[in-house]
Amino acid sequence: MLHNIVIKNRKIYLKNPRFVQGGINADEIVVFPDEEWEECDTILVTFDNKSMEAPITYLLPGTKTSMLVPKSAMEQPGDLYISFTGYVGEEKRLTTQKMSHVYCGKVVKSGVIAEEGEDSHPDDLDYLASLIQEVNDILEKLEEGGYGGTMDYLMLLNLPSIEGVVLKGNKLLSDFGLGSISDEDIDTITTE
Repeated sequence: MLHNIVIKNRKIYLKNPRFVQGGINADEIVVFPDEEWEECDTILVTFDNKSMEAPITYLLPGTKTSMLVPKSAMEQPGDLYISFTGYVGEEKRLTTQKMSHVYCGKVVKSGVIAEEGEDSHPDDLDYLASLIQEVNDILEKLEEGGYGGTMDYLMLLNLPSIEGVVLKGNKLLSDFGLGSISDEDIDTITTE
């Protein structure tokens, strides 16, 4: 089930706030922040359900991109609070205000779950782990020569060039038809 989240003036608006207890890889959020958040290099999302030992925080994979809601956030019925923290380098941090009880997500009790008590999924099943696995799979495929790419720069078919000189190996200014600047020229430029 898809849950759209709009961030406007640092307040969170959650469309479809109902989450069903016990879901695994079944609920996703998509975040649509206002223009203030566009400058953020990193955005973190935190999930907090009062039945959890502690809130859990994940890296948001991007705005307008879906992200799975972690299993631990939906294990028990109750209020599900979601918050966001955005960083612009090390000089600026944005935060959202706390969701009110009325507008937060609601984890509702599920019906009977097949093989109750026989959870075949590990407790640490989460979005970050699946991303890491996906990246490792891609790297492994690339090392095997898959995807038609190469990990060796010299094996590239389209090496970059400047003025017709292919950027392969060490290059000198003279290779590009350029001369060096003298100390005298530097003094002239910097004193004017």
